[in-house]
Amino acid sequence: MSDVEINYAALSEVKAALDVIVSELDSAPNRAADLESAVADPFGETGLRDQSTEFEVRWDDKRARLRDSLEQISEHVQAVIDAFDSLDTAAARMVDQ
Repeated sequence: MSDVEINYAALSEVKAALDVIVSELDSAPNRAADLESAVADPFGETGLRDQSTEFEVRWDDKRARLRDSLEQISEHVQAVIDAFDSLDTAAARMVDQ
């Protein structure tokens, strides 16, 4: 039987990075007004601001789907960590007996 090596530190880093991305995606809609005010009305023209607002509206749905997918991946990574940790613990108990 082959040995299975699980790099818990690497998996934990992946999970932490995914959680940071999910958090950023959660807070992104709150920054939409920042974008709009940063673009403002250069030379009295509203076209650029209108385009940035339109982009933000289109991106909202995609951002929500991306956020949900990344959250699910994060949960799966945690499930892998938990499952192998439990397996390691159970195997260690069996060896100790």
